[in-house]
Amino acid sequence: PSGIPTVDRPASSASTTVTALAARLAAAAPGGGAVPAGTRTLAAVPALEPPEGLEAEAWGSLVHAVLEAALGRKPRAGRSLEEARRRAEGALGSATAAEGAVKRAEALARVFLDSELGRRALAAEERHVELKVAIALGEGPRWAKGSIDLAFVEAGQVVVVDYKTDASIVPFSHDLQLAAYGRAAAEIFGLPAETWLFFLYGGGVAQRVVVGGAPELEARLGEAPREGRHEDP
Repeated sequence: PSGIPTVDRPASSASTTVTALAARLAAAAPGGGAVPAGTRTLAAVPALEPPEGLEAEAWGSLVHAVLEAALGRKPRAGRSLEEARRRAEGALGSATAAEGAVKRAEALARVFLDSELGRRALAAEERHVELKVAIALGEGPRWAKGSIDLAFVEAGQVVVVDYKTDASIVPFSHDLQLAAYGRAAAEIFGLPAETWLFFLYGGGVAQRVVVGGAPELEARLGEAPREGRHEDP
């Protein structure tokens, strides 16, 4: 009946993403808006910078798609690159400009592929790209979703790599994300996990991240405030 009043309010989300949790924790921390001490700016040669007119998120997606195509199984990896190419074409206005962006992304991707960590990945017999994971948060029906850029099995361990197109290295800013991915990979593969951040700018910077134990991780994830909106899991 039309006379019954309705109540419209945001629902607490059952699912979120690992990166969103990390961002909310960082924002809620004391001094969360300040630039942390020890932040390092990464130099970028002009030929490897994002093309003018392509937003940072789209550029990061394009570079990730190029790496996925180089390291993953086709045709799935090829479809991801084609989707990223179409997105770049829409942003830049022409197929020629999009092709130039892909060439630039390929050059930046070679920074990882030619690195020691990249050569280890290419030599691995078992390798997975964009590995989707879900991590339970506490005892309630709540979980965090994520996508591991690269995981490969080597010498009785699983190596987890997260590529970054960040313009700077902010101390500890990605540690929670890597802790979650490392734990998920260890449980999926049944092997100890070694976790790495790889910053593509600055000539390529590989940074080992040593993560804490599962109880510490769960406590940190549980500190993140819930989002005030509904998200379809």
